[in-house]
Amino acid sequence: MEPTSYSDPKTLGSLQHLKLSTQMVLDSLKKGQHLNPRAGYSIEFSQHREYAAGDDLRHLDWKAYARTDRLYVKQFQDETSLCCYLAVDNSLSMSFQGPTVSSSKYHHAALLASCISRLVVQQGDAVGLSLLGGESSRSLLPSDQPSQWSRAVQFLEQGQPKKSDGDWMVGLSSLGFEMGNRGVIFLIGDWLDELAGLGEILQRFRESLHLDVRVVHILDPEELEPTLQGRVQLEDLERGDRLRVNADRIRQAYLQEMEDYLRDFRAICHRFGARYELLKTDDTIANVLPRLLAAEGS
Repeated sequence: MEPTSYSDPKTLGSLQHLKLSTQMVLDSLKKGQHLNPRAGYSIEFSQHREYAAGDDLRHLDWKAYARTDRLYVKQFQDETSLCCYLAVDNSLSMSFQGPTVSSSKYHHAALLASCISRLVVQQGDAVGLSLLGGESSRSLLPSDQPSQWSRAVQFLEQGQPKKSDGDWMVGLSSLGFEMGNRGVIFLIGDWLDELAGLGEILQRFRESLHLDVRVVHILDPEELEPTLQGRVQLEDLERGDRLRVNADRIRQAYLQEMEDYLRDFRAICHRFGARYELLKTDDTIANVLPRLLAAEGS
């Protein structure tokens, strides 16, 4: 049976040195990490928070340290968090698990989302989640509270694929009304829908909502290079349709279709300013995250 926990200590422990960053100009400056186009005007003290590695030492409150023996940093009214949004596909096709891997596409997607959520909250920024493509769309509103990560894990565990009355692309088209402008959005799914309309979705996230868009394409190795042989019966996990085929006869045509599809997908992402990352379910999350979290060109 597939594991359901998305809080694996070993995976999370290997990510302590990572941070999410973006080159897009934000409306904020927090902990010296994010760019502020309005730097230089007067700001007023707002509150304290605990010191984190990399904070500007000029903002340490030494009087608070003398009272509590803990380091605190002064925050100011113009300092707001970078906001990270995670949209995860939980349509029924995400439940697929090939014979050579130990987890489904959804489990891999949810583990990735859990890791990103943990890192974002850890660096003092806000993270929000949406599950799209299942029987109903659900969202966890953005928050930078430390408890947000445990809420995210529970949210992901409760969202395992069951029905596919929804539509991943339709869900993405309507996503964004609860978002504030500027931040980073990860779109995590198997993208088995038609690519028509994808460009419009990416353009809206990029140009209207001013988001740094990162597309994560989750596929099982069996979907990329099928190992099936002879006559087999294929089943559409979402519609239930079944088809008997000779796997040996259609393999080359299938591989060519997949190659063309991946090329077109990457081209659309590039055209509309979104980053693309193919993530196979036998890839180790800890190895992929540094690329996903780094700012463009870094």
